[in-house]
Amino acid sequence: MRKVVMMGILLIPIFAYSQYGIWDRAPQSTYTPLSPNDILGPAMQMRQRADNNAAKIDQLIDWIFSIKRQSIDQQLSNALDTYYHKLQAFYEGDLARMDNQIRSVKRGIQEEIDKYNQRVRDANINYNRKIQEEQQKIEKQRNEQINSNAYLQRAESEIEKEDFEAALISLNKAIVKNENNVQAYYMKGCILMFVMNNYDSAIACFSNCIYKEPNAHAYFQRGICYEITGNYKYAEIDYSRALTYNPNYLEAYYRRGIVKSGLDDRVSAISDYDYIINFQGDEKNQFKDFATVYNNKAYCLVKLGYYDEALPLVNKALDLDKNLAYIWDTRGELYFYKGLYEKCIEDMNKAISIQANSNSYYYRGLAKIKINKKQEACKDLQKALELGKTIAENHIQINCK
Repeated sequence: MRKVVMMGILLIPIFAYSQYGIWDRAPQSTYTPLSPNDILGPAMQMRQRADNNAAKIDQLIDWIFSIKRQSIDQQLSNALDTYYHKLQAFYEGDLARMDNQIRSVKRGIQEEIDKYNQRVRDANINYNRKIQEEQQKIEKQRNEQINSNAYLQRAESEIEKEDFEAALISLNKAIVKNENNVQAYYMKGCILMFVMNNYDSAIACFSNCIYKEPNAHAYFQRGICYEITGNYKYAEIDYSRALTYNPNYLEAYYRRGIVKSGLDDRVSAISDYDYIINFQGDEKNQFKDFATVYNNKAYCLVKLGYYDEALPLVNKALDLDKNLAYIWDTRGELYFYKGLYEKCIEDMNKAISIQANSNSYYYRGLAKIKINKKQEACKDLQKALELGKTIAENHIQINCK
């Protein structure tokens, strides 16, 4: 009986715990064992994001390269280079967390492309505007040229009628309509030089021609003006410049030889005359002053003391033209230096009969002194002095007392 009781006592707590749920109220753990998917999922997601971002970076780099292969300006190229280096730097960071940076670069590239496209549009607009302005300018110039040429044609007609004053007025109007009308300046310069003897104004006109459109004829005509006004050095320069534009301009060689002789550069002058004499081109058929060229070369030789070399040249000049006083004068002076005084007097008589000049009277007077015809000699020397040969006065004082 006691054993039964004891067993009953021992069973009470167990029953009690079971009856009142004491076991059920015991603390329970919240930990749930993780499956493999629970452990690997986030890492795989991060890996996937990194791979996706790497692919986006590669796409952006390919995009940059595709753009740079096109014809773009330096500004866009520099910007793309900057973004390329940024994308390369992303590989050194956590690619899974680069979403915002990648999107920022993509936006930046697109903005630079938009800016470039706007620059292209602006450039096209400016280009079209410039084309339009240039076309308008050309049209304006064409109209001005038409109006200017109308006055130029009028001037040509007036020149044919020898109404040079009217021609100058028309040429001035042509220049007002078109300040670049080189032909109008040239024609005006020729009228001022050849008709009006206004060499300074003619020089200004030819200078305008040269400034606007350098050419051989403008340099040549300006050289003529300088030569007439005694500026031989400037004339020589202009004749030389004319030859740079037309190496076969025989008239320029001819005039340059004359001014070189006037500058006492007779050896160089002879070279210019020789060029004309030996020239074989078609331009030789247009040159009309061969008699003077032979004469001038002969005269240079006379002044250099080469009398025998000069004589056949001056004879050649007379064969070509016997109506030029200065050729007879050259040979008369040559005969004087050779002591052939009678021949000197004969040639000077011929020269004076064609055109009286101080040099012919002077050397005829000296030749008459040599053959003891002092009375006649003094008359010739006095005439030479009156015509401007001042050196004749010394001989008058010595021989004509």
